[in-house]
Amino acid sequence: AVDMQVDNDLASIDDHFEEADHWTDKPQDWSLPQDELQQKQFLSVMQRCLDKLPPKLASLFMLRDVHEEDNEKICKDLDISATNAWVMLHRARLGLRKCIELNWLV
Repeated sequence: AVDMQVDNDLASIDDHFEEADHWTDKPQDWSLPQDELQQKQFLSVMQRCLDKLPPKLASLFMLRDVHEEDNEKICKDLDISATNAWVMLHRARLGLRKCIELNWLV
């Protein structure tokens, strides 16, 4: 009887996947309340640190690392060269890292 139950459970699990092994219906996120609070606090610190960056650096960081825009499109939108974009992105990342290290207590 136990083996039949396991087979039935496996069959019902298969119902949640397509043929390509992708979810047909993704499971809910069961985050713990303290994790969610910590994430909100981190995002608040991150936003304050972004606000301290020069606007063009903050925009570049958001477009590239958050929205994952294409470099060519970013350079066109911000009217900068590809080389300048990499230098600016490096500066933005360094500035954010330093600010987060100073303001985020883990």
